[in-house]
Amino acid sequence: MNYRSILPLKNLFKNIHSFNFREKHFIFDGQALIIYEVKKAIFDTINCIKKHSIHAALKILRAEYTRNELDQAIAELLYIEKYNYANKINANIIAGQSRLIESFCTLSKIKSLTLFVCNDCNMECSYCARRKSNNRQFYMTSEIAERSIKFLMDHSDKNVTISFYGGEPLLNYGVVKEAVNYARFLNKRYLKNISFMISTNGTICSEEIMTFLVKNKFKIQISLDGPKMLHDRHRFFRNGKGSHSIVLRNIKKYYSRYLPEMMRIACVIPPGNFKKFNEIYTYLAKIEAKYRMPVDKFYPVEWRHEKYFLPSRGNIDGFKNIIEKTVVQTLKRCKKYNSYRPHFNLMITPLIKMLTNLTPKYSCCGAGINGFDVLPNGDLISCLILHNSRKKQTFGNILNLEKINDNKRLLAYRSTKRRPEECNNCWMRNICGANCPAYNYFYNNSFRAVYKNRCEIFKKMLESAVWLISKLKQYGIKDIKV
Repeated sequence: MNYRSILPLKNLFKNIHSFNFREKHFIFDGQALIIYEVKKAIFDTINCIKKHSIHAALKILRAEYTRNELDQAIAELLYIEKYNYANKINANIIAGQSRLIESFCTLSKIKSLTLFVCNDCNMECSYCARRKSNNRQFYMTSEIAERSIKFLMDHSDKNVTISFYGGEPLLNYGVVKEAVNYARFLNKRYLKNISFMISTNGTICSEEIMTFLVKNKFKIQISLDGPKMLHDRHRFFRNGKGSHSIVLRNIKKYYSRYLPEMMRIACVIPPGNFKKFNEIYTYLAKIEAKYRMPVDKFYPVEWRHEKYFLPSRGNIDGFKNIIEKTVVQTLKRCKKYNSYRPHFNLMITPLIKMLTNLTPKYSCCGAGINGFDVLPNGDLISCLILHNSRKKQTFGNILNLEKINDNKRLLAYRSTKRRPEECNNCWMRNICGANCPAYNYFYNNSFRAVYKNRCEIFKKMLESAVWLISKLKQYGIKDIKV
């Protein structure tokens, strides 16, 4: 193998990430979004050529491998370099980025609107961002809810989702009911496909509320943090009494009346419970089997600065361990059902979708582009994480918001969604969607200064997804519906 024939590998390795996961060796082409499981010789060749000049790398590799092994490894890498479809994918990526930048200057069609119908809650969960809030008694009025629905109808796509959050949204059930009825009324003219979703702590469940949610085909997300002892340690009422027994009783009620596929569990795991992951997983798997309620949202969080956010440096290793355990358990479920059946979402499912469909991601999320939140007082925001950070950013109030297309604050915010300069050469750039401006601002006081801990967590998620796809192929599981 001559020196000149190896030179193209230097360019290939700019986009390739090599890693070990559970004693397997992988390379991931971040430009073409293609996965390869490779032998150790190929893996070592990549890492050596990345770190050293080709002359120095070959000298090191020849000391460890025979000439035949090394020639075979390099030949396979050159084959990958030639046939990885990078040029084709790159053209799609460039075109997609151009479309995205253009969308910063015009209002995209809205797909989802979240109404925070109240800041109040009947509980005092230890990790809740609203626990010490000064305005927890603020309730959304019917006028604000109806104006929000009208705003959505005027600016939305054909398919829209209206979500209700709090606090505990069912404390303001009257406004939730009026908002849904108003949306139904307006839709006689707009003719959109509307779906409703509500996130609740599961402690409020009257016959009237349950009948209403079932009738309007609400997707319902109920908070359950695991077995009684672990759940009640953090999720308790204002009098200090745990909520687990009441939540489980209401889950049984919903199960008796509700379409099971419309119910989901949201699970929060504070750092103190990281080591209890297996216990939490086993318990929630039993809940799913009994009530057909998979875990839709999974939040490892940490309480700091009177806010809850991603774990800090000291707890990242625990979080990464949870991610790995999650995909291992997911594989067991997939083998059992002979199809992709995730239990904990944990962002793995969206990554599986992007990798299997070869669809690059151009923005970290749709917040402020095709999704908005409305606070109880009517303020329109991009996302609650950013609003709860040091920058209380709003785009105006829904009661006097008309010319959204010319909203300077919105256009300024959208410019923050462009990829930071330091992300341009990152191997994850076409699937990460650049870094989250909300987290960047909270931790670094700048939209453009990348929050490195989030990068590390996302890297572990992506490596886990790559390993899972490889194992699904190994076991012949082709039904990957995401």
